[in-house]
Formats: sequence, C-alpha cells, structure tokens
Amino acid sequence: MLICVGLVLVVVHFFLTSVYNLRYWAPPALRAVADLYSFPAFHQDMKLFAPDVAMYSVHLESRVYRDGQWQPWMDVTEKAGFDLRSRMERVEQNFNHALSWDVTQNLYSKDGVTQFDRLINGAAYRNALYYAWRMQTRFSPDETYDSIQIRLHYAFNPPAGQKAEVNHSQLAFPPYSKQQMTR
Repeated sequence: MLICVGLVLVVVHFFLTSVYNLRYWAPPALRAVADLYSFPAFHQDMKLFAPDVAMYSVHLESRVYRDGQWQPWMDVTEKAGFDLRSRMERVEQNFNHALSWDVTQNLYSKDGVTQFDRLINGAAYRNALYYAWRMQTRFSPDETYDSIQIRLHYAFNPPAGQKAEVNHSQLAFPPYSKQQMTR
C-alpha cells in the first residue's frame, strides 16, 4: 500500500512539473494547478548563476483622463487582473525593457526641458502605449475616457551588502488622446 501511494505521488509530481515546464499545450485550469504546486518550491529562475543582481526593476503604469480628471496610476498588467507571475507580465516586461533602452538612447533635454520627440516616434513607445490601451479597452470595455498616459516606474535596488531603502523614480510620457489611438 505504501509503495502504491509513493508511486502515485511520484507520478503526480512529474506530471505537474511537466505541465509547469511545458505549459503551452495545457489548458489554463491545469496550468493554474501546476503553478500553485511548482512555483514555491521548484521554480528555477537561474539567479544562482547570475553574478550581478539587477540594479532596478521597472513597471509600466497607465492612467486615463475621465470625467474631467486623471485617474490614479496603476500597473497595466495588474490593473487587468493578471498576476506578477503570469505570461502577460512577461509580455509587459519585454515592452518595459525595450522602452527603457530607448529612453537611455533617445531622451534628452533642451533649454532645461525634457524632450520626448525621439521617444514618442519610436516603436518601443508605440508598442508600450498600444499594449496599455489594449489592456484598458479589453478589460474595462465600459469605462469611457478621453486620453491615456503611460509612465515607467523604476525601483532601484540598493547595492549588495548595504541596508538601504529602495529608491523609486518615474518617467511619465505625454498624454495621448483616444482619437489619436483610433486613427
């Protein structure tokens, strides 16, 4: 009897681990069960082999202009109801990294005023803005708004070995009207 129970546990373990690792063919309900089982103990994000700790993390936030006022900033993927471990969060992170790289290459100041012209004409900004707009229209279809604005929210990690607080910084892009999005 003990051998049968052990064998069943081994088979269930390997099945759920396989679903977790080969998740594209599994239905969402089964993936959710596999995530609950695998993520806390068996998830491998390879930080053991990374010599450098990330200097910062970045999130894409958006807000909409509705009823004569700007709504509060919210993380785009979280606002749509996705978890930080979801595939949509990884999609958002790809947009974040591309836009962050574009910021380092194309953000400049002229006469003390930050210039966004090179950024807003780039593909990274357009992709991030479109992602935020689609998440807004897809998951809040009844919500009417006039404009949307995105920003990158950076959380800078303290250097290794130092007990310091995480510093936060935001880079807000110019607002974009709904009429511009539908053209």
